[in-house]
Amino acid sequence: MNTIENKRVLWDIICDMNILRNGQDKQLIMTLFEHYIDIVNAKPIQTVQEKNKHFLNLIIPIINILPVANKEQVTSRESYFEERIQTIQEDKTPPLHNIFDPIDVHAELVYIKNILKQILAKLE
Repeated sequence: MNTIENKRVLWDIICDMNILRNGQDKQLIMTLFEHYIDIVNAKPIQTVQEKNKHFLNLIIPIINILPVANKEQVTSRESYFEERIQTIQEDKTPPLHNIFDPIDVHAELVYIKNILKQILAKLE
């Protein structure tokens, strides 16, 4: 769920619902967006679709009650998302582990293999 592609899909859904209003604090909205992604990601929900639904059920009411402060501020889905991605990419914090460590790669491959088995089992 915590992939850039999925975040973009979620952001597009929020924008298409027209719940974002000019003048809302866009930094606060992006912080809430990331915060609720982390909350839902930590829950033992199995599918990405279920996680996405749960995320939207949490964040939409929050965005709806946010105050509108600056009516002059013009926002768009692209500017929100691109600014957040740029902030994440500029973060120079080193990863918690070496991403090239063969043990970590092996664990990820085993995880992916298990997911593919589950997908194939559902397709049969």
